[in-house]
Amino acid sequence: MLIRYTSWSGTKRVVLEPDRLFEELSKRLTGTDDLDEALDQVLRDRAGHTFGERLGLEELLAAVRDRMRDLATQFNFESVFDEHRARLDELLDLERDEVARVVDPNHQNRLRTFLQRLPSDVRETIDRLIHHAFLDDNAQQGFGSALNDREDLERIGRFVERHGGRFRGKQHPSFEQALEVIEQVDALQRLEDALFNREFSAVDLDLVERWLGAAAARAIAAMRSMIASLSDSGLAARKGGKLVLSPKGARRLGEQALREVHEQLRLDASGSHALERFGNHDVELTGTR
Repeated sequence: MLIRYTSWSGTKRVVLEPDRLFEELSKRLTGTDDLDEALDQVLRDRAGHTFGERLGLEELLAAVRDRMRDLATQFNFESVFDEHRARLDELLDLERDEVARVVDPNHQNRLRTFLQRLPSDVRETIDRLIHHAFLDDNAQQGFGSALNDREDLERIGRFVERHGGRFRGKQHPSFEQALEVIEQVDALQRLEDALFNREFSAVDLDLVERWLGAAAARAIAAMRSMIASLSDSGLAARKGGKLVLSPKGARRLGEQALREVHEQLRLDASGSHALERFGNHDVELTGTR
């Protein structure tokens, strides 16, 4: 599932060098064996520190779904075909007037019956008229315009069949506006899939900034940067949809854990103790004399 990738104009990013990033990850891997979850925790903490707003994967997914709900409460597709229905009715009136002038009564009756039996559905009407030999030139020209919209009408129709019941807002979009709303909903659904599957490199950050705000775009850019950093340094790779430690990363994690144990043992052996400061003096709270 891909979203068109473009360059992003955002400037301030959440960036960590590979070694520092791995150090941050190792701290969080003590509480989970899920590298993706640990990376998400790093993102939240770093974003909160840098931008004052904690944005992790859960918050980003919630923002996408909120945006889709906003569209559903804003727009209503009940009358989306009315414009084309009116245009078809107008050209069919012209055609009926021309049919009434046909001299041959049998031919006239066949044409009149055909026009009377046209369905009410706009898409079906267009399909039935494709092979009709129009008698009125203006009707023929008008039908050509409607036929050019057939693919977009089908797209709108499929969308209404799947999601129309959820769109109960007060704003009735025009044909062109409806296509824009559908394009946005489709893109948001692809974004939701990309985030859910952690395919951050497939996300169009310009669209994210436009629809979800700069903070969301920065957060996704940060996650993309972090994963690229781990991958480029050979510490982790994505396999089967999950981010996993490489053999090099696993060794580094083990070495870091050993260093922490040795450091703790060294501190214990040297008798280091907690200090509490009172005024200008350091007062030892625990330990032997």
